[in-house]
Parts: sequence; C-alpha cells; structure tokens
Amino acid sequence: MTGPDVNPVGHIDPAHQALLGLHDLAGTFGDAHPDLDHGFGPDSTGRALAQLAEAPEDQVSFGARLDVLHALAGADFPGYDRHEAEYVRLAQSIGAPHGLDAQTVLDDVKASAGGDAAFAETTTARALPHEATAFVGEDVCHTARVKVGGKPATWIFSEFETDAAFENLASWVDPNNWPVRSPMLFKRMDLIQGTATDLAGLEGEQHWHGEFLEEVQLVDRLRTGLHCDYYSRRGNSVGMTYNLTFSVNNQIIVDRGFLLATDIGGGLHRVKALKIVGFEESGWDTVALFVCPLWTDFVRQATTGGTSSTPRDPSEQPTPAPSGSGPSPGMPLPGDELLDEWVDFFGEAAKTYAHLVGDVARKAVAGGYRAPEMVKDGARYWSQLAKDWSRAWAYGIELIQDIAEEGTDLAPKPPDPDRSWRSQPRTEGSGYATAAAVATRTGEPEGTTIPIPALTTGATVTSSDLVSIEAGAAIISAAAVTVTRTTLADGTAAVRVAPEGGDYPAGLYVGMLAVDGQPLVPVQIYLSHAVHGTP
Repeated sequence: MTGPDVNPVGHIDPAHQALLGLHDLAGTFGDAHPDLDHGFGPDSTGRALAQLAEAPEDQVSFGARLDVLHALAGADFPGYDRHEAEYVRLAQSIGAPHGLDAQTVLDDVKASAGGDAAFAETTTARALPHEATAFVGEDVCHTARVKVGGKPATWIFSEFETDAAFENLASWVDPNNWPVRSPMLFKRMDLIQGTATDLAGLEGEQHWHGEFLEEVQLVDRLRTGLHCDYYSRRGNSVGMTYNLTFSVNNQIIVDRGFLLATDIGGGLHRVKALKIVGFEESGWDTVALFVCPLWTDFVRQATTGGTSSTPRDPSEQPTPAPSGSGPSPGMPLPGDELLDEWVDFFGEAAKTYAHLVGDVARKAVAGGYRAPEMVKDGARYWSQLAKDWSRAWAYGIELIQDIAEEGTDLAPKPPDPDRSWRSQPRTEGSGYATAAAVATRTGEPEGTTIPIPALTTGATVTSSDLVSIEAGAAIISAAAVTVTRTTLADGTAAVRVAPEGGDYPAGLYVGMLAVDGQPLVPVQIYLSHAVHGTP
C-alpha cells in the first residue's frame, strides 16, 4: 500500500489512466470522455496496452485486463495494425499465468464480443478463476442521477446472484478488506475507531460500527472519512453501510451506500451493492460513469471461489431504487426548479463540444496532427452537430404535440439526460450503461424485492420490525411495513417490502419475513433518501 507522501491526493496511477483511456478508445463511455490530462492522447494506445500488460496483478487484476480487452475486441481492436505487439503482450499477461497462449485469449474475446460464443464457454474463461471472468462483457454497473438532501449525486448500483461461498461474501462486504480485494479502487481503508455492539431483538454473529479514513482512485485520488456499520446474521445474510463524515479539500459532498449478500437457497446468494456519490464541482458528476470499470472489478471480487454468477437487470425488478421526486408526469413544476433543469440540460449539451475542442487542442499540442486526421475530425464534428440539430428539432416537434394534447399548463421540460437527444441510451453498445429504469419516477416509497422461490399461492407473508444497524438502532415497526406479492421477470415468486410513512433515518434495516407465521426469510432494506435528480 502506498503512502500519501508517495502518491498524494490528485495523483493518477499510469496503469489506472491507461485502463480508462483504453475503455474510452473502445467506446465504453459513449459520448462522455474522461479528462485524462496526463499524457494520454491519440498515439498512446500502444503505451497504454503495454502499461496494463506490465502492471502487477495487485495493481491491475486479470478481470480488469480481460474486461478492457473484451471491450476493445467489440470495437474491432482499434489500432491493431500499429499495435499488434502490444495487444499480444496484454493477452499474454492474461493467458500465460493460466497456461494459455496470447492468440487463444484474443480469439476468445473476439468471438464473445462478436456474439459468436458466450464468454463463459470459451477456453479462456474455463482456464481462469471465476473471479477473473465474472461479468466480462456483461452489464453489472447501472447509474442514474439523483439528489440527496437537495445535493446532486450519481446512483451506482449492481445486483447479481452467485454460488460463491457465504464466508467469501462476508469477507468482501467488510471494509477492512477492500484494499486487498480491490486495490485498483481502494488504496487504503484505515480504521480510526471501531465499536462492537448488539442489535436489539435480532441474533447477530457480528455487529460493529467503525470510522475509517478512505483513499480511493476514481479519476484522481480522493480521501474521505467514512462511518461504516457492519452486520452479519447466522451465516445467511451480511450487510454494511457507509456514510460520509468528511472529505479532504471538500471535494465530495455525498458518499453513502451499502453492500449486501443474502442466502436465497439452492446454494445461491443474492448480492447487491450501491454507491451514491456527489461532488462539490458539478463537472465531476460524469466521473461516476468512468468509475464503472473499477466498480465492476470490485463487485467481481465477491464471486471469488464461485463457478457461476448472473447479473440482474434492475429494470426487470425495481430493487432498490431512489424514490420518486414528487410531481407526476405532465404536472408543472415550480418555475425555479424547471429553470434549473433547463440550465443543467444545456450545460450537459455544451460539454460535448467542449470535449471536441479539447480533443483537437490536445492533438495539436502533442504534434504530428496531420491533414488527413484534421479532415476526419472535422467530418466527425460536423456529423455530431447535424445529429444534435436533428434531435433537437424532433424533440421540439414532440413538445408541440404534447402542448396540443395537454394544454399550455404543461411545463416544457428538457429531454431525459439518460436518454438525451445527443445520444442513444447508454445501454446500447456500452459495457457500463446508464440504466435509468433502476430509479423509479412513480413516487412510491423506497423498498426491496425479495425472491421466495418456494412461496405458494395461498401463503401469507408478514414482516417483523425492521431494526437499523446504524448506531442508535432506529426501528420501523412491523405495522408500518407493507409486504406485497410480485413475480420476477424469470417467473420466480417474490415479495416487495417497503416501509410506509414516517421520517426514518437513512441506513440499512434488517429483520425477518414470516411465511404463514414461521420466520424464514431475512430482510435487508436500505433507505437512501435519494430522489431523482431530474423528475
């Protein structure tokens, strides 16, 4: 672990920069581009590939290398003619420790990215440990814009099922282990103070609170103080929550979330992970998208020792989600709020052209910017402008139609930022998509959906009191908890659990569901107090 004098706040590891730059080259981030002001440019592809190939495993995991190589394969290996040797070196760094040659790795990621083979069935996937191959080429990082206490933030959420052992999941959830489990993202988690405690009315194997000094590598390195709460029960459920206590240089204004793992039977565990992060400088809000490769590698470590892991699409099952933001669709909002939305919208639109201008400037300063490249870039920029105008016109026509149908009381709102007229939804062609569907706009309370495969048609399901694992142990009484039967997209019986009314503190609440009076299923529900940033 490197100390602060070696890598101060703001430092960017070269391998970290190379990883983001190659994902950007592959089109992972769509129209957004990480602001890499430390030497990454049009001629950096070979150097970036070599940096990842040469990086030690505890700096860049096999999974992170595979994931970016898979993304590059989906873009037909950009610059392969010039950088074949470096592509081979990266593939060799993945394959050689596991008895594979570089060509096998390249062929397998190309076949998978092209849809010719499921990656899990390739020779490469069978040779590497599961925690290196889980979620390669799959979307397990979903983002949405939210507000917490009126502060803008980004919701980053993952949910999946895995056959990894509970002991491994409990270790992964524990923040003391994050720098070892995911050194790419967590550079340090120093426990400043910790207290073991009991949770009234519930049997727990471990329950403690801790204050940590955290250092993370997003685009720059950032340091924060986090209050963490950890709870584990009978080997079948484990969870932790964290919340910001301070940020060095006040760069972060919101940082809260959870990690959860629950035994759902049949040797499987349901895993959920949430991070809600907001920055003092609004321009940093797009950073959350660039964190997805690192976040994915972090959640991938939860599958250590397993053989099968399957991502769940939050759009197919609303769990968890920030609550709705108040007015129903079509209802006018207060003028100031509506004006803020349009200002935010035009600010986001302008960023595209700021990135384009910055791209040209970097190329010019780097030297060797030849006429053919200028012509190619010029065509790309004019094409972008034409698309923007056409989409803006289409949106204007739709707005006029809406006003004709709804009347002049309709508040004309900017397009949904996650389905902007500047680009297609990020779920198309992006390994790390914005899944706006994870955040419901219906105004329903926060809750969680729990699968109960053996639930019979006539069974009655009720909830116990839900007790917060946070210091102070707030309680949501059973009478205030609604349990509604539902069915998951795959046909599995489930229930939706949500507290009604009450000003409950944010945090993780735990309890039990009883089926026909018999306590059988653990409940873990996180109240984020986040609402949609753009209702």
